Amino acid sequence: MILTKNDLLKDISFNYNKFIGTQDLISTMNDYTLLGEINSSDISDFYKEVLKLNDYLKVTGNTKYKLHKSYPSPRSIYPFSIFLAIDGVYIKKDEFSDKYLVYKGINEKSDSIVIEFSDKYPEFYKSIKKTLLLLELGHLLYNIGVISQAYGVSWEVDFNSSNLVLKLKSNNVLKKHLNLNDFYRKIDLRSSGPFTNVYLGNKIETKHINYSLEDSLSIIKNIYGIHNIFNFIDMHIYINENSTEYKSKKSGNSISYQKLNQIYPYLNFRNNDAFIIFTIKNNYIVEEKLSFLYSGIGIISQNIILNNCCNNKFTRPIKSINLPLIDEILCLDPSKETPVFGVIISNY
Repeated sequence: MILTKNDLLKDISFNYNKFIGTQDLISTMNDYTLLGEINSSDISDFYKEVLKLNDYLKVTGNTKYKLHKSYPSPRSIYPFSIFLAIDGVYIKKDEFSDKYLVYKGINEKSDSIVIEFSDKYPEFYKSIKKTLLLLELGHLLYNIGVISQAYGVSWEVDFNSSNLVLKLKSNNVLKKHLNLNDFYRKIDLRSSGPFTNVYLGNKIETKHINYSLEDSLSIIKNIYGIHNIFNFIDMHIYINENSTEYKSKKSGNSISYQKLNQIYPYLNFRNNDAFIIFTIKNNYIVEEKLSFLYSGIGIISQNIILNNCCNNKFTRPIKSINLPLIDEILCLDPSKETPVFGVIISNY
């Protein structure tokens, strides 16, 4: 899962409607051999809560991508599997049942969470599949981070080409001291909405979005040791002021919803509440930082996604973006920053 400059070049070229190559993924999922099952009572409550993030939680009928976990995945692909490495074996919760499965793997670790993936991406994602994978990893890591904070757990991270390993730091008690009910309530309400939405009715009046940068930065620091990711990235927020224009929180500039419809034509921006675009500052496009920055953006995005879901709202992450159009419409300087990801907050 290490993103190289060459991978980034393929991603950016894709968003300029050019193809220069495929992002290669190295998966080790086939190296695991199923040994049997284990009783859930043999697993601590903390690890059970983390392993349950493998679960499919619901099926929705308003989109052709119907299966959903606690975080979004493009076209409900969900390539990740979470394993607990302990006592020389790997334990994984089955995605569709209450069974806890035991596997033999390679390079057994102890007291670690191992996040593996399968290369399940369709052909049309071939130029951006590694960047998609890292952004989705961030969504998943945010959820792991929330559970970890509730139990007072901290990690050391091992980022390599085929997986990510969270090594439990010493002196962790694994005792829950924060209530997670609100977290699970938000997960249950999370939705990416219908694939298309051309509703032209009255917009529900909300002139703000809910998020906590403090929570996101705390999780990024806990997992990656990065104190302020905004030294390397930026977040541009545009709020729907009156169903016709969006206003930038940073510059105060206004953009018509018709122009934003050109950026992402599947949802009508007249009905959306807000549009957030993440950029990487060009000075920090260096190979040793790229994987952390993309997954860090995913962590912040998941915080926005969960904090803006309710019965009449949905949140849509977007990756396939027309870079020249984004730069022009949002008045971004392509010599200083590169747009990489967006989130739309909308209404049913």
